Amino acid sequence: MTLRLKESEFRLLRNIIEARCGIFLGEEKQYLVEHRLTGLAKESQCKNFGEFCRRINKTPPTADLWNAVIDAITINETLWLRDLHPFTVLREDLLPKLHQGIREGKRNTIDIWSAACSTGQEPYSIAMTALDYYENAGGQKPCRDQVRILATDISSAALSKAVEGQYDNTSIIRGLPQETRNRYFTRQDDSWAVKPNVKQLVAFKKANLLDPLFGLGRFDIVFLRNVIIYFSEPIKKDLLERIAGMIKPGGYLVLGAGETVRGYTSSFNTVEYNGCILYQTAT
Repeated sequence: MTLRLKESEFRLLRNIIEARCGIFLGEEKQYLVEHRLTGLAKESQCKNFGEFCRRINKTPPTADLWNAVIDAITINETLWLRDLHPFTVLREDLLPKLHQGIREGKRNTIDIWSAACSTGQEPYSIAMTALDYYENAGGQKPCRDQVRILATDISSAALSKAVEGQYDNTSIIRGLPQETRNRYFTRQDDSWAVKPNVKQLVAFKKANLLDPLFGLGRFDIVFLRNVIIYFSEPIKKDLLERIAGMIKPGGYLVLGAGETVRGYTSSFNTVEYNGCILYQTAT
């Protein structure tokens, strides 16, 4: 039986979740939260959501219970080569420009961050795009030596799936051309496994975007796609300002098609590559 979530309990849960991970849940999400957290509340031996709210409010952010709450309420909606345009621009414009910098001795690596990477489709799509480019620009060894992709997410369950790199038949067809699948995945019974040459380009790490992020490093390109739409206005502003400080001079921020930095930060210039909008830091 589903536990009933009162409006006051929903507001308390919403405030705790936003304060700890930035996700803002509108009033229309009350039923969704009730549905997704009922089982967890029961497993925690809570008789109602009021008791559950009090328990998670006292639970440290590193505890298993809080991790389970995050896993339950995060959406983890993703697919391969999502929207395609950013990956085309990455292969045809950004990687050639950054690789030229390596050839000229101006840099040693190309550092890319996939923030809120969910179950891994985005960082692996970035890795496959890099391998596609390097096929005609030196081969797999230079790609392996020069391209470094960091992928982070707040959900332990999503990260575990990403690290595993194995996807069922339903997941594998979402946005992935058959030719790309056959080149970069191995068939294993009724699932597909990411090949080692793709996996070795990506390092996964758990990270909360509300926490200090400078320890992650500095990047030439940051993919922060379809993420800030879930944050409140003040958190968007703070996050975009902090991420701007993590992007190297002349580096790029890639947002989702319906997202923008306008009104939140003046740290970027808007640039367009073949119809794809990117945000570039000053050189």
